[in-house]
Amino acid sequence: MCHAKRCRKCDKVTWAGCGQHVDQVMRNVPRADRCAGHENDPMRSQQWALDQVSFESAWSRIRGHGVIVAVIDSGVDATHQDLAGSVLRGKDYIEPGTYGQIDPAGHGTHVAGILAAHVNNGVGIDGAAPAVQILPV
Repeated sequence: MCHAKRCRKCDKVTWAGCGQHVDQVMRNVPRADRCAGHENDPMRSQQWALDQVSFESAWSRIRGHGVIVAVIDSGVDATHQDLAGSVLRGKDYIEPGTYGQIDPAGHGTHVAGILAAHVNNGVGIDGAAPAVQILPV
C-alpha cells in the first residue's frame, strides 16, 4: 500500500512503498493552463477525473514509458483504436490461447483505456499514463 511521505534523501514528497517522487501538485488551475499539448481527443472533456488529479501536468516529465500495468479483468481488446500497440500478450483463464487480448464484456478495455489510452490522436479519450503497456489477465 502506497502513502505519501517525505523522502529522507532529498526531502521531496514520495509515495512510500512505490519509490516515486511527486514534483508538484497543481490544484485550482484551469485545465488549459496546465495542459501538456491541448489534447484533441473528442471525449476528453467528459473525463472529469483527469481534471481533478492533474495527470496532464506530469506528462512533460513522464508518461509511463517502460511501465507495465496488469489489468485483471474481462480481458483487454488489443485492437481498440485507443490502445493498439499498448496491449501485451497476457493470460486468459477463461479462453486459453487468446492471451487476454479479447474482451467480450468490454470492462477490462474500459479500465485499460482510463490507464493508457493514446493521447492527442483525435480518437476517444486521454489515458492517465498514455505510454504504459497493458498486461491483460
